[in-house]
Amino acid sequence: MLNSEAFWTGYYAAQYERPDGIASRLGVSLADVEAVSMGYVRPMVPAGYRLLTVDLAAKHRTRMAAEAKARGIYMPDLASLTLQAVARDNLFAAVL
Repeated sequence: MLNSEAFWTGYYAAQYERPDGIASRLGVSLADVEAVSMGYVRPMVPAGYRLLTVDLAAKHRTRMAAEAKARGIYMPDLASLTLQAVARDNLFAAVL
């Protein structure tokens, strides 16, 4: 794989693009993408879901990280579970 292809592999992986999509976009094999990324390709977003990027103040991120640690889960998972509960149970008024 060329250096430029390795660069774009990392770039697209950081954008949460699927490894097979990266391979197709760059015209390289899936094995090449996986070898270059060395496991750093971010997890695939399940079908029916979309990635959500949220700005969060450092003090709030710190609180969420502490809560996630106390619950034994990763902070992105805590954020996802929280947002899902708000939407599922129509808790917008209670939260906002």
